[in-house]
Amino acid sequence: MAFQRFECLSSEVLMIFTLAFWLFYTLPKLLLSWLQIRHIERFSRATPIILEEKGYKEAAAYAKSKEGLAMVETLLEGALFGIWLYGGLFWLEQNLGETEPSWLGSLLFVLGFVILGSLFLLPLEAYKKLILDRRFGFAKGDAKLFILDQLKSLALWLLLGSPILLALLWILKNLEDWWLYGWGLVMGILLLANLFYPTLIAPLFNRFTPLEDASLQERIDELLHKAGFKSQGVFVMDASRRDGRLNAYFGGLGKSKRVVLFDTLLQKVGERELLAILGHELGHFRHGDLYKNLAFSAFLLLLLFYVAGHLPSSLFEAASIEASAHATLALLLLVASPLSFWLMPLFGILSRHNEYEADRFGAEMEDAKALSSALVALVNENRSFPYSHPAFIFFYYTHPPLLQRLEALGYFHDH
Repeated sequence: MAFQRFECLSSEVLMIFTLAFWLFYTLPKLLLSWLQIRHIERFSRATPIILEEKGYKEAAAYAKSKEGLAMVETLLEGALFGIWLYGGLFWLEQNLGETEPSWLGSLLFVLGFVILGSLFLLPLEAYKKLILDRRFGFAKGDAKLFILDQLKSLALWLLLGSPILLALLWILKNLEDWWLYGWGLVMGILLLANLFYPTLIAPLFNRFTPLEDASLQERIDELLHKAGFKSQGVFVMDASRRDGRLNAYFGGLGKSKRVVLFDTLLQKVGERELLAILGHELGHFRHGDLYKNLAFSAFLLLLLFYVAGHLPSSLFEAASIEASAHATLALLLLVASPLSFWLMPLFGILSRHNEYEADRFGAEMEDAKALSSALVALVNENRSFPYSHPAFIFFYYTHPPLLQRLEALGYFHDH
């Protein structure tokens, strides 16, 4: 009778956690995607704006297809959550977690959790990059390049992730307030990642070459000097090998900062537009937006680690696993998605404000017309549909909607 009562209690606990995941994460995400699709369908029949009619229709079709795929991904995430709780974690514990020595078993458990979860969603990523993006003319790479990228990511994860996981596992096993020390470790790694990403990690996936256009280099140097930005140089990334989208960014911290231009951007926009885009990015530098983003990440991670450090023991018992260090890390990763989902709107509000300020700075560094023209070019080349549902914007947008950005720059007064 006692065993039956325990089984009943365990089932109730699992049901509560699974229901909470679906109610507060899966269903809201499905609703937002559905609202976005309906919104796009409604405005796809309106008079085209910003884009030509053909591009407008293609942008609407691509946006709807992406959201349809996002709905499938959301359902798979919900299914995966249930799989892990209803036997998946127990299976990992039996097959990997009990490996000796114990530190190796703990490491294999977490690595297995991450890798198997990624493999579960990998077909969807392959479909997006190899079929959907190619259908709309974005993806340039083939299946061979996709597989090579996945293998590189896996190797990088095993090489860099394993020592980090071992350090986290040691903290969990040996320190009382492990969640606080664990947060400190992850924040330190996040800072190092920002520091070394441009010079050590990014070159593993793309080729970076110095800008060869001496005249453009001189104009960019003038712009950087005017903004007080010192970098390692201006580099061109071979983005066209994988994708047709346009972009530019400043990467790194301290002396590792560098300016990166997508080769697609150099091919599609003029010099004034390019300088306006760089002026916008310099606005983020001048306003310290990278450090603001890092501060928000620190807050989000601290909250996540706190929640993981205070998970009820009944959850471990219900999943038929011990409240071990590796099981705690796995559950931390499971609760990360719903927690981030409800906190990211706060980041979105901050980020959209920062984008307006960066637009203003970019307009002052070059001029508003050039920046507006650049934004329109980005939308046309990236096939970004100009309309989105307000709720979708609130939850997901880190940049203001294009129409609002153009209005703030005075674009519609000139057209």
